[in-house]
Amino acid sequence: VEPQVPEKPMQRWSMDFVGDHLADCRRFRVLNIVDDHNRFCPGQIVDVSIPGARVARFLDDLALRFGLPEEIVLDNGPEGTSKAMFDWSERTGVRLRFIEPGKPVQNAFVESFKGKFRDECLNLHWFRSLRHAREEIGRWRHHYNTERPHSALGYRAIAPKLGCSPDRLWVWCQQAERNAGNRSGLTSAEKDRIKELEREVRELRQANEILKKASAYFAAAELDRPFKR
Repeated sequence: VEPQVPEKPMQRWSMDFVGDHLADCRRFRVLNIVDDHNRFCPGQIVDVSIPGARVARFLDDLALRFGLPEEIVLDNGPEGTSKAMFDWSERTGVRLRFIEPGKPVQNAFVESFKGKFRDECLNLHWFRSLRHAREEIGRWRHHYNTERPHSALGYRAIAPKLGCSPDRLWVWCQQAERNAGNRSGLTSAEKDRIKELEREVRELRQANEILKKASAYFAAAELDRPFKR
């Protein structure tokens, strides 16, 4: 699989997981799905366990809202290679394209998405519970799809509103491609402000990592403490 941009939306989606932990040190996972053409994220699953059957059901839910792509690129993990996913592929006609083991660069679009997701969401929050994680991740995804400017799309947002149809995304994306590279709408002050915000994000990320490590340390220390009646 070569990381080439598809010619239109809904032609190819990419899918992969990312992991994090809650304030009480419990691990959770996030399934990320992104349209390789316009970077649109149709949805994410946030849970402690996400088997292949759960992924298939989630894709069926997305099909009712957005439709389905011609193919999905994913790695060789147990979720994607499960019987539930192969049955789903046969039932829907969506081709599953697996990257070579140990070569995440072949799934470059979702890898790029995961980097932004971690920097702009996971590393900036100390999730108190799974519900809290779902709420914050949902807010970030809404911002990512509706407001966040994307350099690959001429520093414009992905769609005018979340939940727009694939046809509307296609029309908007065509317009974005015509204006790609046009930064005339950004003043020097706005560009300086963007750099300043990026610096603040990096500092917040570093501080949050320290808090996470401290939380994990004290949680482990509490478990090691002898029980007293």
